[in-house]
Amino acid sequence: ARRRSRAEERFLLTAGAGAGFAAIFNAPLASLVFSFEELAKNFSPQMLMGVLGSAIAAGFVTQEIFGVGPMFAVGSVPAVPLGGAYLLLFLLGVFSGALGRLFNRVLCLALDTWGRFVPSLGFRTAIPFLAAGVLGFLLPEILSGGNFLVNRMVQEPLVFGAILVIFLGKFLFTVFCYGSGVPGGIFLPVLVLGALSGALFSAAAVALGALPAALCPTFVVLGMAGFFAGSIKAPLTASLLIMEITGSFEHLLAVVCVAACAALVNDLTGGRPIYDELYERSRGQGARGSRRRVMAELCVAAGSAMEGRCVSAIDWGAHGHVMNVRRGTIELLPQGSLMLKAGDMLYVLTEEGELGALERAAGEASGGFSRD
Repeated sequence: ARRRSRAEERFLLTAGAGAGFAAIFNAPLASLVFSFEELAKNFSPQMLMGVLGSAIAAGFVTQEIFGVGPMFAVGSVPAVPLGGAYLLLFLLGVFSGALGRLFNRVLCLALDTWGRFVPSLGFRTAIPFLAAGVLGFLLPEILSGGNFLVNRMVQEPLVFGAILVIFLGKFLFTVFCYGSGVPGGIFLPVLVLGALSGALFSAAAVALGALPAALCPTFVVLGMAGFFAGSIKAPLTASLLIMEITGSFEHLLAVVCVAACAALVNDLTGGRPIYDELYERSRGQGARGSRRRVMAELCVAAGSAMEGRCVSAIDWGAHGHVMNVRRGTIELLPQGSLMLKAGDMLYVLTEEGELGALERAAGEASGGFSRD
């Protein structure tokens, strides 16, 4: 059988992730943006068509053939009116973004703690299993995926004390289980924790008389975007996901405010996307970098450090080699005298540890390389 190239493997992985996202949340646009914002990290027409096609096909099969609806069924929620309520949106973004950043830190700490003190895989599997059995009697709300809890909070807001208990339980149990290495994920828990953070914030604001009770469901949904952006650091995906979940674009300005503030909190505190951190831990590369060779697909952005420079004048790293340059439909030989233009697609063979510098150099307003 023919062995797939690294570029083909990356293409299929990204398309498959986009299909899964679209099937679960019935959000093809958000899945498309997520694939580029978080997975591919760069744009190409081939990747666009592949991810879009897989997302549409997955949504069709899930809903039309299997008859499965979207994970969240929150429906329409009231829009936040322009005025003083928007100050609360910025505060919600800071609050949920800080909690998302805290979630990342605690999750990594849990991974380190489990690995240091419980090396036996059998014990690491049994302990969360027994803990789940006990919590099934004490706090069953935190055991499921949480989508039913979110739908319930939108329809019937809970009191502050109950929300706080469920949030702390869900937060701690999620990092406890994931840190043990038991198979599972954090994508859905991140959204559920975001909804709980929004419910906490809105309940407190209502108690202080700063927010009408009718807007509590809206803040629950917006909290999902804030926590998501603060942890996964994908504000565009968060914004589109919330708009597709609610089925309305009237929340566009509100959700962008929350997601942008949350992502800014992550940046200002030196945070990184949680999936990037987990990937580096799984590769065991840390600060040492990785020796794995990859074929990177880079697009030269307008105003980047690569635009207007010859191939020979660019530092491609110790192990980087330009294999091909495509300008529109024309394939160009990567000769040293070839001057790169905005929109050129570069195919560079390099090591994973050096890929970040090349991506920054090809991006807009990059400071990765000097243009002198």
